[in-house]
Amino acid sequence: MTFTRIDRHVGDSGAADNFGCVPMGAVVAGQTVTRCFWGASFSGSASSSSGWPPGSALLRVGLILTTAGLNKATCPTPITQDTDDWMDIVTCRWQGNIAESTNVDWLWYTGVGNPDKQARAQRKNHTANPLQLYVAWESLFAFDTAVSFSFTGTASCDAVLLN
Repeated sequence: MTFTRIDRHVGDSGAADNFGCVPMGAVVAGQTVTRCFWGASFSGSASSSSGWPPGSALLRVGLILTTAGLNKATCPTPITQDTDDWMDIVTCRWQGNIAESTNVDWLWYTGVGNPDKQARAQRKNHTANPLQLYVAWESLFAFDTAVSFSFTGTASCDAVLLN
């Protein structure tokens, strides 16, 4: 007998950087991910005495089912490993605000899903080991982007699993 359940997870990047991933739910042998409702939010800040923002960048964010137990250094990223078997990939454009102070303070932010984005791609775990869903992201920077362009991320994923 087969049945469906929803596996809900949330997580954060833990530290500011310009790429990363958050592990979501595990998919055991024989289970199929039939649909995912996912979202992510990113923000960063910096000060610049020049008055100009820290530069321009695009952020690619993706949902992938792959080997369990990966970390930021080993998880696929949607720009560098764009040919991996992604369930969903989106491009986010940063938005910025300027705050008044002695220095020029910049806040940048972007996100995926409001409401949650729906990934309809199906993936079945044909291996004997558990696989894991990850929300992963990576930035592509323009020539004028300051080295200090880093940010934090949070993500959520509700996966519908068929046993």
